[in-house]
Amino acid sequence: EGGDLVPGPGGFETITGPAMVAQDLRGALLEPLGNDRFHPGYGSTIDTFIGQPQTEEVLFEVEQEVVRVTDNYAAVQDDFLRRSAWDNRPARSSDEIFARVVEIIFDPTPTRLGVNITIQTIDGSTVAVDAQTGAS
Repeated sequence: EGGDLVPGPGGFETITGPAMVAQDLRGALLEPLGNDRFHPGYGSTIDTFIGQPQTEEVLFEVEQEVVRVTDNYAAVQDDFLRRSAWDNRPARSSDEIFARVVEIIFDPTPTRLGVNITIQTIDGSTVAVDAQTGAS
């Protein structure tokens, strides 16, 4: 649970549906930007905001970083869907395609930054993405 695989009948299964989208976005938000040399645009800079004053300007910058990460995720999904159609591979179901951010709530402390995001998939499903970075 909480990883790429879940126990299932006869072995392991992958996470699907809105839970998969939440897991993908949580990973992108918690991975430091530029950490993956093969995907330099993957990740976020959210951890750099830990310990900064909790001003409206700082929270706006964090919000903009969340928007950048979700926009990047949507672009990667779009590319995957285009390639899937070209290669005649199975595409994602409508509950696995990110549509929009519904709400962003911050829970900052001096040593941790919590970002709680509600997102919606194109089928209208909503799912919470809880990204807590820093010390507990």
